[in-house]
Amino acid sequence: MPPTEDQVMDALKAVKYPGFSRDIVSFGLVKGIDLKDGDVLVQLALATNDPAVPQTIKNEAEASLGKLPGIRSAKVRIDIQAPPAGSGNAGV
Repeated sequence: MPPTEDQVMDALKAVKYPGFSRDIVSFGLVKGIDLKDGDVLVQLALATNDPAVPQTIKNEAEASLGKLPGIRSAKVRIDIQAPPAGSGNAGV
């Protein structure tokens, strides 16, 4: 029996954002879940300049989802946006 969306979200809660103790669900990174006959596609959105962060999250999320009973394939797509510009030029 394929997993439910709630089971997918629970599996994603095991994935911590690199460098933080919070998970990707509590950070609000999960933007969509598509379940079809044991295939799951998760859409995430995050803002980072570090290319290692999305790859780490993708690998850990796919591994966590792959442990769910009834999953044939698990894919994670990440929409990467540039983080908001800081005020690095204060006083200029």
